[in-house]
Amino acid sequence: FQTVRGLSPHRAAIAKLRGSMKKSDIIEKQFNRAFWGYDIVEVDQFLDEIVKELEHMEQENKLLELRNQMLLDRMARDGVSLSEEDKK
Repeated sequence: FQTVRGLSPHRAAIAKLRGSMKKSDIIEKQFNRAFWGYDIVEVDQFLDEIVKELEHMEQENKLLELRNQMLLDRMARDGVSLSEEDKK
């Protein structure tokens, strides 16, 4: 496993997923069992919490994108334009 920018393999995997992770990635994730491993129920409960938070963030992001577009539309109607720097 090649590291990304000197990150550990675990953190490199997270960096590669950033922005592309979906709820299904979390729900379908399987972990190997180990004798001294984690409590499966506790891990499942935590993953459920992550899925709920991701759903909430996705909804909030869609709402903010819609609000942003509405404001841009209103600005365009009112003849207000953004500088190139503001568009970034």
